[in-house]
Formats: sequence, structure tokens, C-alpha cells
Amino acid sequence: MPRRSIELTLQMWDDEGAAPLLLEAVDEAISALADTVPTAGSAGGIAWSAQLARECVAYAIRIRITPAT
Repeated sequence: MPRRSIELTLQMWDDEGAAPLLLEAVDEAISALADTVPTAGSAGGIAWSAQLARECVAYAIRIRITPAT
């Protein structure tokens, strides 16, 4: 899914003003995946998978949300 589609969807569904926070997390997940998954001609890294992508997004969101005290 293109990042722009994610951005538009988040903005459309955002009733609380959380879209910028979530987009920041999406950008971090994209960077983490780019750093982890090898490109053509490179060695090492982890093969891309939907599970890896979900884990990167979940982690990036989880570290931004703190429990209310």
C-alpha cells in the first residue's frame, strides 16, 4: 500500500488528531524495514514478509503510546 494512501486513510478516519503521531510511526516502520530487508545485489538482512512489516508497524506505534496515569 502506498504511503500516501495510508496518510489519506488516517486523515479521513482521524477524529482525535492522532494521524500525525501514527504517520510518524508508519515512517519509522518504513525506515526500519528499509534498513532490515536487503535490496537487490546486497547481502545479509532479513527477507521481507507481511509478518515483519506488521511487527515493525506495531512496535513503532507501541513505543509512542504510553498508559495514562
